[in-house]
Amino acid sequence: MRTVAAGAVFLLLTGCVGWQGGTGKGAISPPGVAFRDPPPTPCATLQGTLWPPFGEPAFVVSGRRIVLEREGELAAEAVTDRRGQFVVRLARTGRYTARLTADDAEASGDVSVADLGLTVRIDLVARRPPQTKPRL
Repeated sequence: MRTVAAGAVFLLLTGCVGWQGGTGKGAISPPGVAFRDPPPTPCATLQGTLWPPFGEPAFVVSGRRIVLEREGELAAEAVTDRRGQFVVRLARTGRYTARLTADDAEASGDVSVADLGLTVRIDLVARRPPQTKPRL
């Protein structure tokens, strides 16, 4: 009988201690859900992949800088991972142009973000810039 009473007291006391040992209002709401926290800003996610030029398996796609422009202005930048993938969060809707400009390759593509909260994909295929022969 003592064990049952001790268990009931223990449950009663643990019910007074809230999330991560807090008390009061902090005991009711977990972190990030408190009433005074501002709501998260909505944004669209752009997931992209940089592909090597056709027939060039030795082309390195990792560590490449991708620039996103919106209406001619810089909107965001990303760096590709080892598989050539990159992710950018966009705070505004509109038409974006993704560009890779490097000494040994170039790529570009357009993507339209119609609604915040969506995930949009883009594939960029790198090309070698045209080689010009020096005049003699």
